[in-house]
Amino acid sequence: MSTKYWQGTTGNWQTAGNWSGAAVPVDGDVVVFDGRVSQSVTEGTEADESGATGYGGLDVLHVKSSFTGSIGTAAEPLTTHADKIIIEGPGTFHIAVGKDDQNTDAYVPLVIVNHPNATVNLYSYANSATKLAMFTDAVVIAGALNLCRMLADTVADPNFTVDTGCYVENLYTLPTGNKLTGVTVTISTGCVKASDGSPMNLYMKSGRVTTDSPLGRVFRAGGALVFGTDLGASPATGLNITDLVDFGGSTTWRPDDSGNDANIGKAVIAGAILDASGDVNADRAKTLGDGSGYPIIVGSGGIINIANGRSNITLGAGSALVNLGGTIITDVARQVVVGGIAIGLDLEHA
Repeated sequence: MSTKYWQGTTGNWQTAGNWSGAAVPVDGDVVVFDGRVSQSVTEGTEADESGATGYGGLDVLHVKSSFTGSIGTAAEPLTTHADKIIIEGPGTFHIAVGKDDQNTDAYVPLVIVNHPNATVNLYSYANSATKLAMFTDAVVIAGALNLCRMLADTVADPNFTVDTGCYVENLYTLPTGNKLTGVTVTISTGCVKASDGSPMNLYMKSGRVTTDSPLGRVFRAGGALVFGTDLGASPATGLNITDLVDFGGSTTWRPDDSGNDANIGKAVIAGAILDASGDVNADRAKTLGDGSGYPIIVGSGGIINIANGRSNITLGAGSALVNLGGTIITDVARQVVVGGIAIGLDLEHA
């Protein structure tokens, strides 16, 4: 293992002279962008170059705050399966987890984003029934993170999965000073583990997250979660939340699900708001509860607002909605459907 410093006079990652020691980084190296030059990396980053066996398995990729350039492009992201990626610079970064052949799964165990002006775009080079490239943990302390779809095969590699959503297993938003505006995360459609449909888990201290992909376990102490945008002619399916534990901030629930009803399986809302009353995607039916016997619980200071003027947000079969000192707001004099049976129940003043 050695430490390689970027000192590029051109934008090509594969030019030996652009690195300290006049050697391109290889597996096990620590790669550092420390600001000795501001030259951005714009080429030599495709999977058959930077992600090739012997080149992509870095120990650490560390971009320090003193580096003002950028790495990769949307058409040619830096492809790697580094053990750790730390972004502390103010530039724009396009990073794909993957390998050139992708005959085995590729992992980046940890990504940290920590600069208020950083924009980090993550991609999964492969995400199919048989091939996986994933980030295990992504931690955003400051800046913007985008989980993107890879829409073009710039390498013409048959192992590449076209139109692949980026899969992150666990996403943490931990903004400095607990500022709502300190962290912004945008998650595109299809950001699940394709082999078994596993969604990502989200843990929020604060910050703002917008997603058009399903979520698994969501634990929030604050911030703003917006679930769903208007996807126009291309709505998604399966836009569910498995388990929502919400102790602060707001969740705006408006998934553009074209399949079955979008669902929140289990939920505890206390000191927080679950708001499904808006006009965006209001025509999409939604259900609360997965029928497992675990109720949707509204605790002290919690609010569930399902008064969207459509009366199409219902309780799933075998599920219960329990108010333990919170507020539940529905359409006036509407019927709440429980297990397919319409029950006249006005919860507006519950």
